[in-house]
Amino acid sequence: MGKSQLKAYALHISVKPTSTNFSKYSTMPFKGIAIAKNPTEAKELGISIVLNSFDGYDGSSISRPLITRDHITVKECKVYADFITQSK
Repeated sequence: MGKSQLKAYALHISVKPTSTNFSKYSTMPFKGIAIAKNPTEAKELGISIVLNSFDGYDGSSISRPLITRDHITVKECKVYADFITQSK
């Protein structure tokens, strides 16, 4: 029984709420690492973490705009192997 190898993926995610007549929002960047089997799984993990962090943002005020999956963009997802060193 073979196990899939988990890898660390570096993620660069941006969140851009929809601007309204009353307010304009800038893009909020997030960087982090996700441990997953493949890049697709790492992206989904990153998106869900960001969505969970904006749970209380329901659009009830200007300072708490509604954040949905449509407002989140994964700019970069690549294997994060910088911390692995090879001896020569």
